[in-house]
Amino acid sequence: MNRSRIVLHALAIAAVLNLAALATPDSAAWAGKPIQDIKDVSIPAGMDMKAIGDAIIDGCAVRSWIAEEVGPGHMQCTVYVRSHMAKVNINYDTSSYSITYADSEELDYDAGDYEIHRNYNSWVQNLNGDIRTALLRASR
Repeated sequence: MNRSRIVLHALAIAAVLNLAALATPDSAAWAGKPIQDIKDVSIPAGMDMKAIGDAIIDGCAVRSWIAEEVGPGHMQCTVYVRSHMAKVNINYDTSSYSITYADSEELDYDAGDYEIHRNYNSWVQNLNGDIRTALLRASR
């Protein structure tokens, strides 16, 4: 082998090893973050259950979360981002709501440590902000 082919082979091997290191579950690049459920967020006074449900649906729609009413005071909301999916439960009554993890795909969910891909918590925080805004708007 000539010298330039040896260098190219060495570079190719180094690239493969770097990619393999990034793909390992223990890698810092893929390290999970603790799931941050959102509990007992206050709802503006005087709203009935229908108005609250409608406002939650409106808040979900802002960032393309799909809301499905599961039962009284309970919605499941799902978002698809590229090959990822996150699903949350939103339980509510006339005084407060909570957003909790329900399911996911391609987000490296770890049930034992209750951890998930680092972007999940940001998505849920944004969802919470959008719901709060929709509730405030609906209460006026």
